Amino acid sequence: MRGTAIIICLQQLKGIFGVKHFTTHTDVVSVLQAVFRHRDEWRWQSAVVGDLKGLNAPSIQYLNFDPQYLPVTVRAGIVIGLTAMTEGMAIGRSFAVMKNEQTDGNTEMIAFGFMNIIGSFTICYLTTGPFSKTAVNFNAGCRTAMSNVIMGLCMILTLLFLAPLFSYTPLVALSAIIMSAMLGLINYKEMIHLFKVDKFDFVICMTAFLGVSFISMDVGLMLSVRISSTT
Repeated sequence: MRGTAIIICLQQLKGIFGVKHFTTHTDVVSVLQAVFRHRDEWRWQSAVVGDLKGLNAPSIQYLNFDPQYLPVTVRAGIVIGLTAMTEGMAIGRSFAVMKNEQTDGNTEMIAFGFMNIIGSFTICYLTTGPFSKTAVNFNAGCRTAMSNVIMGLCMILTLLFLAPLFSYTPLVALSAIIMSAMLGLINYKEMIHLFKVDKFDFVICMTAFLGVSFISMDVGLMLSVRISSTT
């Protein structure tokens, strides 16, 4: 989780400095290279969100079951769906562990499936459990899923009636909110405690942290799983 928090914090540098040509890589070295390589793009006058279009119009009439495109769509949907579901469940369990709570995988899968089916009727992005929004909710003291319902209603009202006002929101402000939530998840005291209690678990923890931060999230997770499986 700490490595992921570092990654998300680094991604916010694009909004803070206003860099247009940013890297698609997530490791620390690539992000910092992209930021300092394009110093000529740094803007001290913050960019704004821009024009908000409001709620999406229904798109169910655009559904196309042409056999020519269906196999590609199904394959892509399976891969994207499994990836999103795995990410969302992993994030949910990570935050549940911090509160010593349990999560129900079946309920999570039903929720993700239902949200994406409904969202597909209005040209929505893939719905999953985003790390940044979950961290903001967690740090704000949200306890139940009702917080997401309230957030959704507020978003609908904002897009319907307040969109012109929020179009002037500075991107740096949004980046700062996300970074403040992410930095709150980096707990050095837990790492020190883990080092004192169990050296092997500390090695697994640091392997995941360094792998995610300096290589990629997939490599970091695979390395930590590989080391833990040697016991």
